[in-house]
Amino acid sequence: MACTKNTTKKSNGGSAPCVLLTTSRTGKTSTSGVDVQRRKALTTSKVTTVGGGDLEKRNAHHKALTATKATLPIGGGDLDKLGGHNEFCILCRDGAEHYEDNTLFMCTLCPRVVCRLCLQLLPDLETKVLQEDISFRCICCHIKMEQGSAYFGFYNANGLLALDRFLPINGALELSELAKILAAPVIFIHLILVNLSVAGSPLEFTHSFLKPYHTGDSIKYLDVYYDIGSDAKATPYCSKVCKMIKGLKNSFIWECVVIGISTHTDEDFGNPFIGYEDGDTNNYLSTLVDDFLEIILQPWQTIINHAQESYLWMLCCSSLVNNSDSFHGLQEAVVW
Repeated sequence: MACTKNTTKKSNGGSAPCVLLTTSRTGKTSTSGVDVQRRKALTTSKVTTVGGGDLEKRNAHHKALTATKATLPIGGGDLDKLGGHNEFCILCRDGAEHYEDNTLFMCTLCPRVVCRLCLQLLPDLETKVLQEDISFRCICCHIKMEQGSAYFGFYNANGLLALDRFLPINGALELSELAKILAAPVIFIHLILVNLSVAGSPLEFTHSFLKPYHTGDSIKYLDVYYDIGSDAKATPYCSKVCKMIKGLKNSFIWECVVIGISTHTDEDFGNPFIGYEDGDTNNYLSTLVDDFLEIILQPWQTIINHAQESYLWMLCCSSLVNNSDSFHGLQEAVVW
């Protein structure tokens, strides 16, 4: 049998002239949107592909950048800073829409909740444990603190048992004792290059997958097309985003923000495409990746700052990371 090889065809955005736009971080300006000298330097410089021995330098550079980045504690901490309690029972993973018929008991040590049906509480016991001086400890915290002992769940102000008999759990804990069921408000923001055809976006797929786990409008997906090929075009983009943010702030404090950027990148230098030059809708322009992220993400900064978690997905060609200069620019923009 003849040896065959299935190799995908080369697919990228081609080349695009590099322009320099004004950014609030660097204060760079240009009279016509194009810095001729820098553009000439970019187009004549040698492109270095990161691979082999260069990979060690790239990793070392990344470690040096992230070494100064502040880290947040993982797990534990003040419960008030964790965004409140879960909306779903840790045992049956249900109960969010039945508060009146099925009471959710909130653990005082973690954000987890357990519903009345899973605890099999009789009416007389439920009245007793709903008193203000009674605290609740979920089964997960009990396992971590007193593994092997009977589970009573409820304690009085002195830390003594509030019930004279253990709680019969209806069902089994199918999740890890470290697991949580969170339905915190999450927003997916998909920033798409003007006239770029996108199909099967991972952001849209993720949103569709997670939507059944959220109640009401606590999960949202936005498609936002951008054309910031000049300083004049960047201003309307910022104004449009600011109007959108005003409406989003009135809905929720978005605890999780996921931003995806779909664009092409220059095949030689890895610069992301930013849109068209004024009066030209045929040829794209590009700019340095750190300046690009500064301009396109700055209007969303208020939502990002209020989020407990934020993620950036770069949906673009591989030249962004294959070129050492553009990859280092991406690292610096994300870290700082």
